[in-house]
Amino acid sequence: MSLEHSLGGLETQVQLSWAADKDRVDPTRNEPRTQGYALVDAQIAYSWKTYRVTLAAENLLDKAYFAPLGGISLGDYGATGMLRPVPGRGRSINVGFGVKF
Repeated sequence: MSLEHSLGGLETQVQLSWAADKDRVDPTRNEPRTQGYALVDAQIAYSWKTYRVTLAAENLLDKAYFAPLGGISLGDYGATGMLRPVPGRGRSINVGFGVKF
């Protein structure tokens, strides 16, 4: 779900993404159960002439979560001896610059 606003060359967007609990799993495949989560992303962009500058933040609140289809972290198993889901990405800040020609 997202909320977007434009005013002249300025564009803003806030997005909410969510996933429900994953509790229907196949234990013979070591498929992990994961808790539901919600993530907030935000973006602001400004365009003028043929240029565009963008600033975006994914997982703005730095929510710790496990992606339902992420699988098992085998790297962690070697270090800890425990199978656990692959963690989702933390906060990411991205800057972009574009030119149309």
